Amino acid sequence: MRGCMHQLIVSNCPDLTILLLVHPISAVSFSCLKELDITECHGLNYLFTSSLAMKLMHLEKIKVKNCNTMTRIVERDNTLERLKLEQLSKLYSSKFFI
Repeated sequence: MRGCMHQLIVSNCPDLTILLLVHPISAVSFSCLKELDITECHGLNYLFTSSLAMKLMHLEKIKVKNCNTMTRIVERDNTLERLKLEQLSKLYSSKFFI
């Protein structure tokens, strides 16, 4: 698929506060995303909203390292109807989601 990103690596962005926005252009670009690697982004409280999480159908791996202010992976927004989490055997706490 043209314009389709499979891997996103973001490192050493201490002032970054929003990683991915729901926007028609970005939704297409990130719909094929398989791997997300975030390191030393101290301004992030969460990775993405629940509406964007629903569009990340191919996401297989999330790696977050040394992001001091991150408290959750998915931030609930008004569009959340159903969020299904499967095969997350290493997830030790669901508090990181919503």
